[in-house]
Amino acid sequence: AWGKLQYDPEYVHAKVGDYIEFEFHPKNHTVTESSFDKPCTAIDGGFRTGFVPVQEEEYDLPIRKFKVTDDKPHWFYCGQVGHCPAGMVFAVNPPKKGNTFKKFEKMARQTGEKW
Repeated sequence: AWGKLQYDPEYVHAKVGDYIEFEFHPKNHTVTESSFDKPCTAIDGGFRTGFVPVQEEEYDLPIRKFKVTDDKPHWFYCGQVGHCPAGMVFAVNPPKKGNTFKKFEKMARQTGEKW
């Protein structure tokens, strides 16, 4: 958000039926659902916005919504080349112990994808 390769906030805790709104900022990002074990790889049938290009001077920022349908953790990343290993990841309902958001982010940064 605002020139940084990150989602803001990096994670949220939400209830079933809630909607998570993703506001897209310049230049061209995605919200792509992944798994904890493979943070920078899309899961089959998962949530995907596709690329959402935004111009620098754009003020009416595009929004995409994700509906929370269960109370399980959901893991996401930006599919733009280099963004996931730079730490541009997000989670809905990450556990406080075990498979935490910080572990997910660390694994994303270790994926080895190059710019």
